[in-house]
Amino acid sequence: MWIVLLTLPAMWAQNTANGKKLFEAKACYECHGWRGQGGLAGARLAQTKLTLQGFRNVLRNPPPSNMPPYRAAVLTDQEVADLFAYIQSFPAPEPAKNIPLLKD
Repeated sequence: MWIVLLTLPAMWAQNTANGKKLFEAKACYECHGWRGQGGLAGARLAQTKLTLQGFRNVLRNPPPSNMPPYRAAVLTDQEVADLFAYIQSFPAPEPAKNIPLLKD
């Protein structure tokens, strides 16, 4: 029993590199932007306040929108954790006052 308990954290270790591959393979960038900045079709992911469990819940049962549900047959819990790790690596968006187009 102790062996199982000691290996649980390793089992759920997040893999940012795999998360990046999933972000690209599942075309998350098409709606959420390459750095999670969001857009017309998708919410901003950079600097999300969601926990891993909250993120998993949104993926499995998204609110009414164009986003499809990503059931466990499409993304395993481990893949969701990897995707979440990658999203957490996104830098904070540039403040609007620093974007030249928005200054004019």
